[in-house]
Amino acid sequence: MDIVAFIAAYPGWLLGAATALLIFTLILFLVVAGVFTHIDIKTQESTLGPMVMAYKTNVGSYKVAGDLFTESWSLLPHREQIGLYYDDPENVPENELRAAVGPILGKGEQKPVKDEMDLMMKHGYKIFHLPDPGFVVNTVFPYRTTISFLIAIWRVYPKLKKYITEKSLCAYPAIEVYGEKDIVFMMPLSHQEEFFVSEFQEEQESVATTDMGSVITNDKDDRTDDDLFLKPKTPVRVSRTSRRSVDSNLVEAANTLNTVNGNGDVVMSSVIEALNDGGPGVSSQPPPEDIFSEEPSDEEDVAGDSTNESSSFDDLADEAEIKQ
Repeated sequence: MDIVAFIAAYPGWLLGAATALLIFTLILFLVVAGVFTHIDIKTQESTLGPMVMAYKTNVGSYKVAGDLFTESWSLLPHREQIGLYYDDPENVPENELRAAVGPILGKGEQKPVKDEMDLMMKHGYKIFHLPDPGFVVNTVFPYRTTISFLIAIWRVYPKLKKYITEKSLCAYPAIEVYGEKDIVFMMPLSHQEEFFVSEFQEEQESVATTDMGSVITNDKDDRTDDDLFLKPKTPVRVSRTSRRSVDSNLVEAANTLNTVNGNGDVVMSSVIEALNDGGPGVSSQPPPEDIFSEEPSDEEDVAGDSTNESSSFDDLADEAEIKQ
C-alpha cells in the first residue's frame, strides 16, 4: 500500500501525528527558551566590576526600552547591552517609568574604545560610569531565542520581588545585562544613588522591584519624635488658692481622724499642731525643684513664700497618710 492510499484510508492518523509533532515542537521550543528553567535567586558579590556605558533615557512605558535595545545593538552588535530600570510598573504610573539603555563600552579593567564612544555620542548617546555593584540580589537566565528576554522578565521579576520582600532588603534599581548566551538580572544593595544617570539624579527615589512596604511606602511618615518616644509629662501646677483649700481640708481630716482614734495619738496631734501653729514640723526650706516643671511665672515668683509654706504642708500630708 502506497502512502497516498494509506492517507486516504486513515486520514485521522495523519492529523493526529501532525498535531502531536506540532505540540512536541512547541514544548521543545519553550524548554529551550527557558519557560521551565529553574530560577535561583541569590545575594552575592557581583563579578562585573565597574562599567562604562553609553545610554539613552526613556520616561514612559518600558516597552519602548525594547526599541532602544534594538537601536543600541544595531550600532555595536558585539557589545553586551545593559538596561537600568528605576521604577516598579506595579507602583508607578506608566508615563512616569524611568529607564536608561545602551551598550557596555568597558567593564572592569577593560577600557572603552574611543571610536565606539564617538560613534555612540554621534547618535545621541551619553557616556556614564557605573560603580562596582558590590553585593547584589541577582540571577542568570539563558538567552537562547528571540523571546527569551520576554520569558525572563515574566518569570524572574516576581521571584526577585518575593525574595527581596521576604528578606526585607532594599535593592534597586533593576539592572539587566544581555550577553551572548545569558541575561544577568541584578539589583544593588548599596550605593544605589550612583546608578542614577544625570537625567534622573534630582529624583533619586526609586521603588524598582523592591518591596517598599518594608523600605519605602507611598504614604509619607509624618510622625515626629514626640510620636515615636514617650516623654514624661510636666506635672500640673497647683495655684496658691488650691493649695490653701487642700491645706484646710487636710487639717479638718486630721482632726476628724484624731477624734475617731480616741487614743490621743501623739504623732497625729503633732501633725495638727504643726499645721496650725507652724511649729517644728514645718520646714522653712523650699522643696527641691521638679526637673520636669516649667519655669515659674512672675506671679508665682511674687508668692514665693506662700508656695514654700504650702509645699511643706504637702510633706506633712504624706506623713499623715502613712500614719493613717
